[in-house]
Amino acid sequence: MRVCSTGNPFVRGNVPYTEGSAKSNLIFNTGVTFALHSPGSMAKLKGRKKPSAVLGNKFFDYRVALQSELSYKGDKFEPRIFVISKFRIFLLNGKSPSSLKIDKSFHILNVKSLSALKDDEVSALVEEAGHKKRYVIKSPQATALALIKHILGAFLRYFPDIGNAHYSSTSVSGPQLRSTIELTPEHLYDDFSTMNEDVAAKACHSFRRTYAALCDYYDQPYREEVSWASLLDVEKIYAVNRVRWLRIDDFSHLLPKDLIPITGVLQYSSYFTGLVADGIRMTSEVIDVIMAVIRKSRHLQVLQLRNCALPR
Repeated sequence: MRVCSTGNPFVRGNVPYTEGSAKSNLIFNTGVTFALHSPGSMAKLKGRKKPSAVLGNKFFDYRVALQSELSYKGDKFEPRIFVISKFRIFLLNGKSPSSLKIDKSFHILNVKSLSALKDDEVSALVEEAGHKKRYVIKSPQATALALIKHILGAFLRYFPDIGNAHYSSTSVSGPQLRSTIELTPEHLYDDFSTMNEDVAAKACHSFRRTYAALCDYYDQPYREEVSWASLLDVEKIYAVNRVRWLRIDDFSHLLPKDLIPITGVLQYSSYFTGLVADGIRMTSEVIDVIMAVIRKSRHLQVLQLRNCALPR
């Protein structure tokens, strides 16, 4: 159990929650009067609203919630609430906590670059529907570097191997972070390698967390039976026996689309050094993910695909 404590007015401080629980007592605002900036006036508002009512049941808890301002072109700023919940960033709009709605939402893997423009301004390049859009975000509650590190903290929890020396026995994890997201100033890459996770790691380099994040990224359902059955096999059998080759055959009872996020984990994991499949009919989507693993993984040493009806 972890205690979330923060000084900003949108987060209830010192509220315990258990990771993975279906419910949370965390709420936006505690009912205490707070202020939101609005064009031409300062409105004092009261209210309370559970995060799940705004973000959806999947995002019942959140890591960061900050009063902020958003600009699409770098000149005119509009008031927003900047939220990081699990592996997604939300920009919320509303005149009161009870009227908050999602203005923008994107997966952290869709963030292609983060740059500190000024002490309090961050430029974010985000890939949306095949196009890249740039946003400028600033917050009176966090410096530009602090805001960037909040986002990097989400990367660390769900993709710990891409730049974290804790799991890597070599120095090759840094370049993968560079190929995943462009950071300015340059020292942020070194800062990431020394950051500490705020929760205990799961087995196989937090395989389960990376799987959950990729279910959202690939727009595939997160299946409890996968988590509590197949993934527990991964965490217990694979970890205890130090098995480093992921066998897709172990998941042959699942639907083909369920293999997409499971296989995709190898793009970002240094735990698995091999990918093996025998007698599994591969869909084009799974093949695309395997090709991405080949391109992105710096730890894959073995790839064996037998009798998989691969296209010529």
